[in-house]
Amino acid sequence: LSGPKRYHPALRTMILMNEPDLKLQSGFLQGVPGPPEHFCKALVSALDAVLDAEREAGVEGPLPNLTVAFSFARCPKCSRFGDHPSLGQMWDLRRAMKHPELVGYLPRNNLWAIYRARFVNSFNTANSALDMRHQFLDMYDEHFQGTPVFIGEYHSPYFFDQQLDLEEILEISANRSTMLQGICFFEFQVRYD
Repeated sequence: LSGPKRYHPALRTMILMNEPDLKLQSGFLQGVPGPPEHFCKALVSALDAVLDAEREAGVEGPLPNLTVAFSFARCPKCSRFGDHPSLGQMWDLRRAMKHPELVGYLPRNNLWAIYRARFVNSFNTANSALDMRHQFLDMYDEHFQGTPVFIGEYHSPYFFDQQLDLEEILEISANRSTMLQGICFFEFQVRYD
């Protein structure tokens, strides 16, 4: 918070958790999302805690959007869209925000109202712009109208022309017919891990 009770004006979106679908796997295969009940319960609890903290701190003024950056993995255990990257996770999270009792959580705040007012979906991907429409955006735009989405970690290291790929993904996000707001380019430096 800047000043006594305000978020800094440069803060537009706060990420509650990065790739919880992969981090909260309960011992399942690495890189495959675990049971959605696990990561959804953690996320509705995290959102509820943020709302409590804002209230206790007496936060005033504009509030940042909230997001969860899911992996671009398919989620076969999700209740819907299990064969599309990220969509199953987003669908089950939205369902848990509306009905937290489905994941065994009793909220202190109206999570559904906050989801509709402040939530933005996001995901991380190493796929190229060529994959975005048919693997994700066409279905997202149809089923998540009213909830914007952005790519939190975008970098397609194996695409033959990085500049062309970036131009294409930016062109897609500039198109008003899609809910994609934009991207955060991931790693300007080379990783050696």
